[in-house]
Amino acid sequence: MNKIFTKKIIIFTITSFVLIGLVYTVSLFRISPDKSSIDFLDIGQGDAILVRQGWDEMLIDGGQDRSILAQLGKTRPFLDRKIEYVVGTHPHDDHVIGLLDIFGRYDIGEIILPRVLADGQGYIKLLEKAKKFNVPVMLVSAGEQFIFGNMALTVLWPEDDCLDRLKVLDASHNEHDPYNTCSLVMRYDHCNENGCRRALLMADATSLSEELMMADGTITQADILKIGHHGSRFATTSEFLSVVKPKDSVIQVGEKNNFGHPNYGVLLRLKNISSKIWRNDLHGPIRAVPEGGGFRVGP
Repeated sequence: MNKIFTKKIIIFTITSFVLIGLVYTVSLFRISPDKSSIDFLDIGQGDAILVRQGWDEMLIDGGQDRSILAQLGKTRPFLDRKIEYVVGTHPHDDHVIGLLDIFGRYDIGEIILPRVLADGQGYIKLLEKAKKFNVPVMLVSAGEQFIFGNMALTVLWPEDDCLDRLKVLDASHNEHDPYNTCSLVMRYDHCNENGCRRALLMADATSLSEELMMADGTITQADILKIGHHGSRFATTSEFLSVVKPKDSVIQVGEKNNFGHPNYGVLLRLKNISSKIWRNDLHGPIRAVPEGGGFRVGP
């Protein structure tokens, strides 16, 4: 009886490993070198975006709690424990606290922070974790580019003089939080035989950020716009939208949040330009996949 039981255990164990291997192989097969996607993860009131090109990934922000771990578990192949780049767009808790739980659970290739905000208080624990796990830190500003096959992520903002520019601006602007206004803005470009498509990832950029970027000539049309600052009334101006003209707009916002996000005026402005609105509080996780000449967007 013991021998039969032991034999069954061995067979069960071997079968389990074979099945796990098959599932992983199939998942890797589905992620071909040309396969690209943008996942706007549902982590409550905060930002967390996973960009993938083939087997390479960049996680942009991680929300304010451990919700990011469950979302990554649902989005990524189970046995893929490497995230090439982890980005903290600015040192606010709803963007970087969740990143602390990534260490030790995933192999992180590099941490990316905006040079102009690198000494921000919210980054202290993140930098301590990076040191503890021997993860290199890269400080970037406008113009830095990360290329993965036929996909590129380009830093559009901030410039190194962002904080200095804020000091001399008219105080009539509604919001002067330097962490928001100088947070890292990135552009996603994907090109293949069907053409090129673009997404603009605005982090917590404000109307002032938009104004400065448009003055610098760095803002162009994009197929997808990740709305700045969770749909706050301090961002996404009509002037900005008239340049970007997004077909789809994504708002990373938590259900029944305490900030009144997204603002009704922002929603109205998006409706006026016929941009389809996607929200984590209403639609859950949202995925954008390059398809044809644009993106296929949906939960």
